[in-house]
Amino acid sequence: MAALQEALSINGFDPGPIDGSYGPLTRDAVADFQRVYDLDETGVAGPDTLDVLGLYNTGDTVVANPPGGSSGRRSSSPYVAAITESSRKLPQVQQVFGNASIDSARPGRFINIGRYSSYSAASDRVREARRFGFDARILYQRR
Repeated sequence: MAALQEALSINGFDPGPIDGSYGPLTRDAVADFQRVYDLDETGVAGPDTLDVLGLYNTGDTVVANPPGGSSGRRSSSPYVAAITESSRKLPQVQQVFGNASIDSARPGRFINIGRYSSYSAASDRVREARRFGFDARILYQRR
């Protein structure tokens, strides 16, 4: 469960302490993640949720990079500052962030306001978006 908690945290969803326990904070973070990515909002990290997070359930534990999965190549800018509100807000977002565009991560869509190589740079952009009243978070994309 620690891999799940870590993946949630990297994607901007607070699972509480990364302790390997599937407690109420982790369940709430999973539900929030599912809502943003248009998955069935159950609070349970099933196969679809794990897939979107880039995780795999071995039966005993949850791990990154499923067997036969990705080649291990990662983007040099894996952190995306994202506004997770309706894509209809794109014109409003573009008034503040001119380079904003619609983007997606299986299966959800979001407004991309920047891709960064460091978490702290993405975090700065997310804080800026929140100051303008947007629901923003950092997403982590391996590809």
